[in-house]
Amino acid sequence: MTTVDTMSRVTDRRVSTVLRELAEQSAKAADAGGSEADLLHAYEALRGRGQMLARDHGWANSDEFADLFPSPQALRQIERLDDAFGGVRVQPGPAVAPGRGMSWRLSEALNHLSAWATGVRLAYETREDERDPDA
Repeated sequence: MTTVDTMSRVTDRRVSTVLRELAEQSAKAADAGGSEADLLHAYEALRGRGQMLARDHGWANSDEFADLFPSPQALRQIERLDDAFGGVRVQPGPAVAPGRGMSWRLSEALNHLSAWATGVRLAYETREDERDPDA
């Protein structure tokens, strides 16, 4: 085994460890609930780690990552639009019932981040791909 192979395996293990930690922490934060401020803090921190990891490994640039995981400011704007339009679907994913609020939206975003870190596709994502032949 060459030094490059050894370094590659060490790097792969480190990335796997970071992804596992990101998935576990995101799921734990979503499950714990807590105040909107707690959820917001967790989402900002974990989203930042995910974004850095995606950028460093060439998985997604900042814009692509923001499409998957909107910033907290964008989530607030989405929440305002949902309230204004009565839960009309304004983002990828299932429509959100009016009145669920920002805490619910942050918990969902944390669950999505956890799924991304584990490579899991959420059921509605698979269903949408089946409907869209260009996906």
